Parts: sequence; C-alpha cells; structure tokens
Amino acid sequence: MPMIVVPCQPGKSLSLMGLSSCLRLYGSETAREQGMSKALRAEALDRLPDLCARAGMPGSGWRVRDLVLRDDPIAQVAVLRVTRGSDDLVLKLERRPGHDVTARLAEHEAVQAIFPRSDRLTVPQLLAHDGAGGSLAEFFDGVPLAVRLDAPFAQQLPDLRRAGAWLAAFHRARLGACREFRPWFGIKTLNGVLDDLRRGKAHVAEQERFIAAAAALKARREDWKGQITQPAAQHDDLHMRNILMNDQAVAGIDFAGGHMAPVGHDIARLLVDYAAIRAPLDRLRPSEVLPAEALAAFFDGYDLVGLEDPSVQMMLRLRVLTDWRGLPADSRKMSPAKARRLVGLMRIAENVFEL
Repeated sequence: MPMIVVPCQPGKSLSLMGLSSCLRLYGSETAREQGMSKALRAEALDRLPDLCARAGMPGSGWRVRDLVLRDDPIAQVAVLRVTRGSDDLVLKLERRPGHDVTARLAEHEAVQAIFPRSDRLTVPQLLAHDGAGGSLAEFFDGVPLAVRLDAPFAQQLPDLRRAGAWLAAFHRARLGACREFRPWFGIKTLNGVLDDLRRGKAHVAEQERFIAAAAALKARREDWKGQITQPAAQHDDLHMRNILMNDQAVAGIDFAGGHMAPVGHDIARLLVDYAAIRAPLDRLRPSEVLPAEALAAFFDGYDLVGLEDPSVQMMLRLRVLTDWRGLPADSRKMSPAKARRLVGLMRIAENVFEL
C-alpha cells in the first residue's frame, strides 16, 4: 500500500484539523524489514545459551514466543518470551545508537536491589546480561499501561491510581533531602531551545505557537520559586509502555536514570504521555494539563507529594513543551502515532497556555 500524506513544511502553521489529515496509512512490513527482524530474532536466540549460563540455567530446551521485534534507525529491539518447564523468562536484545544499554541494565540491577517488592508492586528481576545489549529477566504477565488505559475514562482511574502507587514506591526507595525548587534550571534549557529556533538552527511544528507557549510558561516561573520539593532518584524514561500491569500487580521496567532530581520530572513524563494520547481532553479545566479526576486518581496512589508540589506544577507544563519539541517539525516525517500525539499536545497547550 503506498504512503498517503498531506505535506506540511517546517515552520509553517497547520491547524489541528489539517494536522489530523496528515496521518499516514502504511501497508505491512516490506520484505527487507521482515528480513531484518528475522535476523535480529536469530541473533537474540544465539545469545540465549550464554545468558542462561550466566544465570545458572540450562541453555537448551526453551520454547520461544515473539513479543516485540523492532528494527529502525532509533532502535533495534528483539523481545522474546522463553519458557522451559516452570521457568518463564524474557530474552531481550537491544541496541540504541547514542544510548548506553549496558548502563540501563546496571540501573535495573540497582533498582531491583532496593525496590520493596510485594504482591501488588514489583520490578521483574534481571537474571543476567552480557554487556552487549543481551539480557535475561523474569517474565511479568501483564500489558503496558498504555493498553490498560485504552478504555472508557471511568475504567482508567483505578489504573492511574495503581500507577501512582508504583511510582511512589519507586521514588521512596531512593529519596533525597527536601530542598528548595529552582525553576531556573528548566527555564535555562527552554531558553536554549528558543535561541536555536530564532537562529534557524532548529525547527518545531507550529513554531510560532510553541514560542508563545514558552513565553507563557516563563512568565509563571516566579509562581514556583522558593517552594520546597522532594527529590528522588529518577526513572528518567517513564512512559505508559514502561509500566506493566495486570489485575493484581504493577511492574516497572527499562530504567534509564538514577540521578537525583525533583519527583515532578518522572511524574510529568508519565502523566503528559497519558494526557496526550489517552486522556479525554474535553474534560480539561482551564489552565490544567489533565482532567481533574485523572489527577485526583493518580495522586490518590502517589502519596509522596501532592499536586501542589512546585516541581509537579512546573514540570507538567514544561513537559508539554518538551514532548512537543521532540516531534518532527515536518509532518511528512511524522508517523501516525506521532501525529496523534501532536494533536493531543496542541490541545493541551491551547488550554494551559491560552494560545
């Protein structure tokens, strides 16, 4: 099936209706892409005997089921479920240009060593990794939060509460000392982005509106200055696909951080991801990033700080801009998922920044 796209040039204005019409239609994988996925799968299976030896397990006799096969310029990832008798594991091979996968696995080991595992909240145990992107871990029988939240709004609220409880347990395991929140750090980063836009060194979709939204955020920085916030070691890649859930338990995966920062950073990553593609944005109150019921549900579970925390208030708004900036400026380079995300972010920005 040929690709169908409505072109839009970088820096040009595009209405939300026009942006929606830029969603592309794709056919199935090409033969080349299928061949690359098969090769990646085969390489992952070649790693299995060594990883099993590192974990003290037999290297043969495993049954294999494909979970994820991804091969594109951003990442090469094969995730396979391997079972043998009562052993139920995940074999993963991951390569991401510009990212240290081994460091992420080491962070997973650090988290699992201190996370207070229970029947409700957990971290799947990493059993072995080979220093070259291959790993073996416990299988968690659940689905990503993104799947659970693809549901009517009333059904989303209990799972938002449970996600909040998991994140609170994660943060509480490695707390820092309470300190004064300094909006200057986020504003400095935002100023760098604005400078690049004005000099033509970078572009962003709906650029003039982005600049107006950034100005509105900067105008509020004094609202959060000098207030006390709670730092904790960060997940740093927290989105709806890195929280897994079933009806009994919640698990977190793919840790990328470990550095100490105000808890609002992780909270904003997760909640803005949800808001852009799963939240009913027609329920937004003026100036809010999420519907009030969704915020109440999440913070009913996340009991470490409340919505009034200055890092939460500022980072929710800054994250809207950060995620907006991370999308392609040219709609011809935008996948359907990214186009839908931009539509959601624009609706939130209109409400929050009064565009």
